[in-house]
Amino acid sequence: LRGADDSGRGVLSLVPGKLFEVKQPIPLKEMRSRKVIFIDLAKNFYERHAISILSSVLESNGIASFYIKEKKFSDYLKKIKEINPDLLVYSCMSNNLHGYLEFDELVKKNIKVKSIIGGPGATFDWKIINEGTIDALCVGEGESAIIGHIRNGFLGNKNIICKGQNYPTEFFPL
Repeated sequence: LRGADDSGRGVLSLVPGKLFEVKQPIPLKEMRSRKVIFIDLAKNFYERHAISILSSVLESNGIASFYIKEKKFSDYLKKIKEINPDLLVYSCMSNNLHGYLEFDELVKKNIKVKSIIGGPGATFDWKIINEGTIDALCVGEGESAIIGHIRNGFLGNKNIICKGQNYPTEFFPL
């Protein structure tokens, strides 16, 4: 793992051969104060492996990550307000995609926060970025993309579509 210096110059590399340049860099000192919450709305017991991997990548880059799985919307909202994150992250399957769209809309009526959705549901139905209030969507692998998205001030990056964009123009190789 390599990172830019504290001035924000340089290139981040999470995996050899998967480099991205920082467009509008946030200094690394400021990155260390960033907070991300993974929201899990799934009603099954399936282990969210992607969330564990992404959380590890974020933590290794100095970004605090939290995981919330509750039964009531009011409990989610209370915890989100307590943590006061910079970004909400949703990882979803196709069957609960619209549930995350509804959840994000309700959250944003109460809290000002950025959000991104990824996972198989978002990858296969990427046009949903034009619906609802979710700010960005990750197509495919997110390990390198999420760091670039945060580091660039929540702008589009490889594998990331922001609201108003049609499709990412570059992808990280698998």
